[in-house]
Amino acid sequence: MQAENIVQGFNLAASAFVKIGNYGSNEAACADLGRTDGGVSLVLDRDVKIVETDQDIAGVAAKETKRVHKIKFKLAEATLENLAVAMNLPTTALAGGVLSLGSVDADGELYRALYLNVDGPNGATRKYWFPKCVIIGNASHEYKKDEHSKVEIEVQILWDSTQAAGQELGTFADTGADATPPTVALSVPADGGTVVQGAKGTVTWLFTEANVMDASTMIYGKTVMIVDDTTPSAAVLKAGTIVYDSVLKQLTFTPTDNWTTVHTFQAIITSGVKDQAGNAVAAPKIEQFSAT
Repeated sequence: MQAENIVQGFNLAASAFVKIGNYGSNEAACADLGRTDGGVSLVLDRDVKIVETDQDIAGVAAKETKRVHKIKFKLAEATLENLAVAMNLPTTALAGGVLSLGSVDADGELYRALYLNVDGPNGATRKYWFPKCVIIGNASHEYKKDEHSKVEIEVQILWDSTQAAGQELGTFADTGADATPPTVALSVPADGGTVVQGAKGTVTWLFTEANVMDASTMIYGKTVMIVDDTTPSAAVLKAGTIVYDSVLKQLTFTPTDNWTTVHTFQAIITSGVKDQAGNAVAAPKIEQFSAT
C-alpha cells in the first residue's frame, strides 16, 4: 500500500470567503463564516495498491483504492454561530443567544455544502465547491489572556451520487480577473426626482457590478457626496452618513437633518469608489434631485 498526501494552503484576501450551509444549499443560502486565521488547507489522502510479481523487480501496475479529501481551517471569530458549525450542531441549537450543546441531530451526522472563494493565479479568482461534506473536527478552541479565540474546523468531503458525472466530489473553477469598471446610478430618488422636505428620507445609489464593491473606498465627503447647491456660489456638503449593502449592492445616505424645502442637491460618486477587484468607477457620476 502507498499513501500520497497533498496539502495546499491559501492566503485569503478581502474578496475571499468560506461559506457553509445545509446539504443541497446553493451559495446564496450558505452562511459566511467570516475571517480565517492562517488561511485554508485542502488535504488529499490517496491509498494506492501496487501490484507486484515474482519475475519483476518493481511494481507492474497500480490501482487507487481510496481517496479522502479534507478541508482544514481556523476561524478568527469564535461566535456562537461558528461554534455551532464547528461542533456540527443543527441550526436549532442556537436560540436567544444560547447555544445548547446537547442539540444533536436525530439522524446522526449533518451533511453540509461548502464553498471557498480564494485568490487564483494571475489575478483570477478560484472557487471551490463541495456539495456534500461532514464536520469531523473536534472544534478545538482556547480562551487566553490578551489573545483572540480561534475555532478549528475540519471537514471531510463525501461522494454525492446526485451530482453530474465527474462532479460527485465537487469542482474547482478559475475565473479571469475582473477588469470592468462598475457603473452606478441614483435609485431613490431617481435622477431629477425629489425627496420629501421636513423628513429624513434616505438617498440610495445602485451599483451594476459583478463583484461586490469595496466599501472602504466609499468615504462620505471625499468619494461620495450630497451637495446642497441651491446657491451655487455657496454650495455645502449635506451632513449625514452612508452605509453599503454588499448583498443588494446598494449605497444608502441618511441625512443628519431633515431635507429643506425648495433646495436642490447634487448626488456625486467620484472615481475614487472601486470594486473589490480594484476597478474604479469609470467617471464621476453627478445626478440631481430636489426637496419638495
